[in-house]
Amino acid sequence: MCQSLSDECHAAEPLQAGGAKQWLARTWRGLLLAIGIALAAYLLRSASYISAISPLITAVILGAIWRNLIGTHQWACDGIQFATRPLLRFAIVLLGFQITLAQLLSIGTGRLALTIAIVTITFVVTCWIGRRLCVDMKLAELIAAGTSICGASAILAANTVTKASDADVTYAVSCITLFGTVSMLSFPFALSILALTPEHYGIWVGASVHEVGQVVAASYQGGEAAGDAAVITKMARVLVLGPMIFALGIFVKRSSAAPATVKLTPIPWFVIGFCLAIALASAIEISQAVKITLSFFASLLLTIALAAIGLQTQFSELRARGIRPLVLAATSTLLITMFSYLLLVL
Repeated sequence: MCQSLSDECHAAEPLQAGGAKQWLARTWRGLLLAIGIALAAYLLRSASYISAISPLITAVILGAIWRNLIGTHQWACDGIQFATRPLLRFAIVLLGFQITLAQLLSIGTGRLALTIAIVTITFVVTCWIGRRLCVDMKLAELIAAGTSICGASAILAANTVTKASDADVTYAVSCITLFGTVSMLSFPFALSILALTPEHYGIWVGASVHEVGQVVAASYQGGEAAGDAAVITKMARVLVLGPMIFALGIFVKRSSAAPATVKLTPIPWFVIGFCLAIALASAIEISQAVKITLSFFASLLLTIALAAIGLQTQFSELRARGIRPLVLAATSTLLITMFSYLLLVL
């Protein structure tokens, strides 16, 4: 069993040119293990008592259970690394096909500016509070990304530049899942108390709740108009994913390097791909069937990536992080809920 799978993976000898067959021989078993756990997460979703839980969340939990009860052996190392790097980045590109500029413009420049302001304020303030709570900055950045943009998907995307540990990713995903679920269950009750139109309720949900599935579940409680407004607003938040990764990459570079050595951070290829996917979806008409297929594959690849991250997570590392990151995630969720409501009604 690997005592420190991540360290051993990083220490693995690089493949020589022309070693594609050797790479495949070293990769397929670990990748197959992650795929198997991801498929198990989808199968478990059919159970009525966890049908509301995203396979993304179930996969990271199952992967962590496997890691801590059975163990992850060296033969799985390369496949797991492939799932958490190139496979994950490709999934982020596929997410771009779900957004078009026409959709974003349909919500109006005012609402679009409102959404961007909410995302930016939440991200910056969460990082600031994390520093005051003495939460590790990498973990705080992951929690900030997950809260302000789109849950587990944003955490995975942010970690491509933050490069936090797998335990940090798992902790952040767990926090976002917990408080996103609380929001999903709480917003319909708020609808009966607050004097909001269906459209305003939908905007509030779309601007506040973490995961797309949670947004859908909470918003359509207010009717079809509320649900449609929530989904479009949520897509506007997802659009910020690309710029956020780029800006976070620059921040990480500047904060980790001496002033004399700081250079302009190149735009990651998958951020370019994400933006090109949006441009392509905006320029040509993609059928709904194709969009559904692309969305499914994006979700599947993200689920495989989270299963692989779970396979590298030890529960002892999660316990070592203490309660402060949990407090940060709760505070961040409360902040985005308040910010979005106040900016909406003012």
